[in-house]
Amino acid sequence: MKNTVYAIFVIITLSINGFSQNSNITFYDIYITTPDSMNYIRVNAKMYLTGIDTQKNDTLHFELCKDFNGVYFDSLTVKTEETIIKITTINLNKISCNILDNIQIEDTISMGFEYCLFKTADFEQIPYSEFAMQANKDDVHINAAITRTDNWFPKLENKHSRRLPPFKLTIEVPLDYEVMASGKLHDVNIQGKYKYYVYLNYKTLSDRSLYFFINKNTRVDKIFDDGFKISLLVPDDTLPGAVDYLSGLVHSSYKQYEELYGSTNLNEYKLNAFSNNDMGYSGLYNSCNAPVWLFNKPINNNELYYPARDLIHEVSHTWWGNIVAPDASTDYWLFEGFAKFSEPQFLKTFLGDSIETLYRNRLKIMIAADADFLPPLRFISAEINDNSLKSAAAYYQGALFLYSLLELLGEEDFRNGIKEYVSKNWGKIVDSDDYFRAMQNNTDIDIHDFYYDYMDKPGLAEYSIREISYESKDSLFLHHIQIMNTGNKVLFSKYIKNSFFGNDTSYLFLSPGVVQEIEVLSDTIEPSDLIIIDPENIYLVKEKGIVSPGAKLYKDNTDAIMLFGVLPESPFDLAGMKNNMKIVSINGDKLADYTFEQLNSLLQQPEGQVLEIVCYDSNNQKQLVKVEY
Repeated sequence: MKNTVYAIFVIITLSINGFSQNSNITFYDIYITTPDSMNYIRVNAKMYLTGIDTQKNDTLHFELCKDFNGVYFDSLTVKTEETIIKITTINLNKISCNILDNIQIEDTISMGFEYCLFKTADFEQIPYSEFAMQANKDDVHINAAITRTDNWFPKLENKHSRRLPPFKLTIEVPLDYEVMASGKLHDVNIQGKYKYYVYLNYKTLSDRSLYFFINKNTRVDKIFDDGFKISLLVPDDTLPGAVDYLSGLVHSSYKQYEELYGSTNLNEYKLNAFSNNDMGYSGLYNSCNAPVWLFNKPINNNELYYPARDLIHEVSHTWWGNIVAPDASTDYWLFEGFAKFSEPQFLKTFLGDSIETLYRNRLKIMIAADADFLPPLRFISAEINDNSLKSAAAYYQGALFLYSLLELLGEEDFRNGIKEYVSKNWGKIVDSDDYFRAMQNNTDIDIHDFYYDYMDKPGLAEYSIREISYESKDSLFLHHIQIMNTGNKVLFSKYIKNSFFGNDTSYLFLSPGVVQEIEVLSDTIEPSDLIIIDPENIYLVKEKGIVSPGAKLYKDNTDAIMLFGVLPESPFDLAGMKNNMKIVSINGDKLADYTFEQLNSLLQQPEGQVLEIVCYDSNNQKQLVKVEY
């Protein structure tokens, strides 16, 4: 039986006395094989169900491959024990099955699903399809880091987001292949030309979803003095020292995150070299993938420890997305904002505290470019088409929001709140409300309005500064300066008061519409620069009247200044500018000596301003473009 229309949602209806809508799957036993061609995946998924009510005549519904774009199932058979369930009807997304009346129904029954997973004809045109699934001689995998893969094995209808029950995952591969998969490696058995890898769930927590990676990497085990073991699958051309360096980063960052967020009670980790056309990184439960070039090319980290910091990011996903598992369609920031925030939490242990300010500054530069287009933290993923905006909102805004929360609450209360969030929600599905409850429970400060403004309102907090009056005082001038929250979000930021007696740093915490007056004694009559809000450029605030460009600049490896991240309907887009244009000058200024921050500060302009930009287009034609704000 072939589902020729590539149905991505299947309902299997079991018409039999004794099944209840309250049934639950208590155990999975899944067996994975591939044909010699390795161009599809065979699945034999056996499940055990409880919650059967013999007084009911309910039906039981399953989902298989729901939302798994680019993948379809074929050759499906369903059976209970040794009896094959005859498929009596099929349409686009429903299969009805009848079980013979003489089958004995117990408190626990088992059901088996046998089917094959294939790539659709348009597989390669679907974004991140190869990241989610692949089947060929070099690589066979299903990657649970991308949540559309969650239903590659059958689940009860409307329960696909629940955490996994205990499982056994067996993967059969030819002798020259290796495997990394969900859970703890229990056994490797060789029979003839094949190896059989058996994985069981960790006793402390089952994975959020099941994954496996099959490739021809070489397995290397690295054991540290504290007994912590990292199992690496590395390419044959791995550079000398790469295994020690990368495993050392994983070990030290993992231990730091255990101290900050709570112990996993595990003493191992898995790291796989992963190559595909979309991306090389994915963070899973107690394991991750990293791109092949991280193993076989020299690593030259920049001042923010890129590229190695991306590996640290993935290690933190053991907590953010796995130990606590949000719904990525509504609370993506609970995955990525937390992971981005976690990077400098580890880096400062050996690079010093200054890395945090530098890090936050870089995040703010990225956010400021998109501020007028920025969705709230708790955005609906399906409503936003631009992936760069999703990243800005979830990764950058999420991390900066957590830093603001840390400063507002103080280090001790913030850390206690994070640990409570993890411990109370261990192995559960979470949302932004769960995180709020944990943080509010650990502070006497009422953070409700501040928190939910950023959850539900777009853009940055906005302010204006103006001098109300001044008066002479001996040979000095006493300036009365008013700061107003002109936006619709609670404003939180440091500010500097530059007075005659020196510089004082304080905090602003202003609700929308609230005004704060500050007196500054100065030896100059000019009020400019007496108050500087967000002096380090690290808070989620912007000055009223400044327009976001919806674009960013960077220097490539030849020091050419390139445009990227152009958003639809932004000033740069409306001027006809495109990604990867080479910028020569802005308003006549040559830019060769500008830093990343200086380059992007140039793009922050007041409403009505016009920038004249000399650039080269994709055809290497020189142009003069006027960008109006």
